[in-house]
Amino acid sequence: PVCVCWLLRMPAVPPKFDAAAAKALGVPSGPLRGRLCAGQCVALADGSEVRPEQVLRGGTAGEELLLVDVASPSQLCELRRHPLLSADRLAALSAVVHLTPAAVAATAAYRAFC
Repeated sequence: PVCVCWLLRMPAVPPKFDAAAAKALGVPSGPLRGRLCAGQCVALADGSEVRPEQVLRGGTAGEELLLVDVASPSQLCELRRHPLLSADRLAALSAVVHLTPAAVAATAAYRAFC
């Protein structure tokens, strides 16, 4: 029987630059705004400092999703040894989609895996 797992890594969504907030803080158009977008603090001509979190909105970290199709409980030992399927990694997943047959998914070994 074939065992298939897909680990889908979704890209991070970068935060958006809030031009109105930057303008209100006195950040001029140009390189200072670019540095803020790159996550750097900038010093304005008047000596005040503007931090990226003051002008960047939203954004999310990339998420990971695991699709699992295990045809037999005997395949679980091999899966547990895979470096991408460590217990820490599994705990950090955004979601797990089980395509595994119900008879396999109901076993204690499978429930312990996921």
